[in-house]
Amino acid sequence: MRSRKQSTATNLLLLMVSSTDHITGVAGATLTITASKDGGAFSAISPVVTNLGSGWYSLALTTVHTDTLGDLALHVTATGCDPSDVLVDIVAYDPEDATALGISRIDAAVTTRAAPGAEMGLSAGAVNATSAPNLDAAVSSRLATAGYTAPDNAGITAVKAKTDNLPSDPADESILEAAIAGVASLVSALNNLSSAQAQSAAAAALSAYDGPTNAEMVARTLLAADYATATALATVDTVVDTVSGKVVGTLAAGTHNPQSGDSFTRLGAPVGASISADVTGVKTDVANLNDLSSAQAQAAAAAAVAAYDGPTNAEMVARTLPAGDYATTSGISSVQSDIAALNDISTADILAQATAALTSYGPAKPADVTGALALLNDVSVSDILAGIIEGSLSLATVLRLLLAGMAGITVGMETPTPEFMAQDGVTPRISATVDASGNRIEVTLNG
Repeated sequence: MRSRKQSTATNLLLLMVSSTDHITGVAGATLTITASKDGGAFSAISPVVTNLGSGWYSLALTTVHTDTLGDLALHVTATGCDPSDVLVDIVAYDPEDATALGISRIDAAVTTRAAPGAEMGLSAGAVNATSAPNLDAAVSSRLATAGYTAPDNAGITAVKAKTDNLPSDPADESILEAAIAGVASLVSALNNLSSAQAQSAAAAALSAYDGPTNAEMVARTLLAADYATATALATVDTVVDTVSGKVVGTLAAGTHNPQSGDSFTRLGAPVGASISADVTGVKTDVANLNDLSSAQAQAAAAAAVAAYDGPTNAEMVARTLPAGDYATTSGISSVQSDIAALNDISTADILAQATAALTSYGPAKPADVTGALALLNDVSVSDILAGIIEGSLSLATVLRLLLAGMAGITVGMETPTPEFMAQDGVTPRISATVDASGNRIEVTLNG
C-alpha cells in the first residue's frame, strides 16, 4: 500500500488497460474518478490528470484530497478500459523524510542522549553491582565452589585414546573401500588365470599326487578305525562353519575395524584371547583331512573291492532262472515260419478268395427293383402330409400353423394375449401370451 502525509499535495500513477484483451495499455482516455476517505462514501473528484503514454496516467492530488487520515480509495473508469483502483494510506508522518520521518518528538540524534557505555550500566567496561543497581553481587562471586566436581581427566584421556584410532572423518569409507578393492584385485587375478597357467597348476598337482598301488591297496596296512569317518568329518565342518561365521560377522559394511586386544570378545573369545591360535588350529585340522597317506587310500579302495560281490563263472553257467523264461530255438523257428507263410500267398489263393466273395453276394433282380419303385410311386399326398416334422407335429399341422401366423387374421394384438386365426377367420391356430416388450412367453398351438 502507498503511504502519503496528511494534507500534502502528491502525484499518484496508475495504469489503464484495454477492456478487450485486459493487457494493452490505453493512452488518451478520459478518466472518471471517485474517492472514498477513511471508509466514507465514494464521491467524484477532479484532480489534474496527465497522460504519460502507454496507458499510464498521473493524478495530481491536492491537500483537499489528502486531508483525512486513514485509507484514501480511488476508483477510476474510462471508455474502452478496465476499471482501475488505487489505495493510499494517509498518515500523520512524512514517509519521504529521510531524517526523522517528519515526527516532531524526535528532536535530536539518539547518540546525544547517553554517554558511551552509560546506557548499559558499564563501569570501566564491566557490568557489576555498582554500575548496574539491579545486580546485587559481582557475577564472579556466583561460580560454584562447594560440591563442584572437576572433570574426570583420566576418563577423558581413555576416551581420547580410543577415539584416536578413528579416521579423521568417521564417515570416510575410503579405508574400507581400499581394502575391498585389494581383495577384489586378488579375486580378479584368480579369475584371470591363462589356460597355460591352469594347465601348469593341474600338471603340478597330478605330479605331486602319490596314488596308491595295487599292492598297497591289497595290503590294507591301516585298521578301519584309523580312517576319518563321515561323522568326524561333519563335526569338523560344523566347527569350521561356526568360526567362519563369527569372523565374517565382524565384517559388516561400515563397521569393520582391525581386531586387537579385547576386541576379540566380539568373536566369543575370552578377554585377551588371540583368534590367530584358533584359526591356526582349524587350518591344521583341515590340512590333516587333506593329507591322507597312500596306505590309507589303498586300504579304503581294497575295502570297497572286497565288499563287491560279483557273479562267478559257475553262477553264470548254472542259469539259475527257469528254462521257461528264456526264448528257445524251436519257438523262434515257429514264429519265423508263421511270418513266412503270410508273405507266401499265391495268385490261386487270391482268386479263390475273390470267387468265394462274389458267390456269396446276391445282387437285386430286375423284379425286385421294379417292386421297390412301385412302392415308392404309391406314396399319396395324405401319406406325405401325415409325416411327423418335429415332436408330434405333422407336416399338415405345421403348414396350417405357418399359414395362420403368416397370412391369418390377428385378434388382440394390442393386448398381452394376441391370437392368429385360421383362414376361416374364426378358429384360433396360435394363442400367445406376451410380456411388456412383445416377447412371447407362452404359446398354445391348435393345428
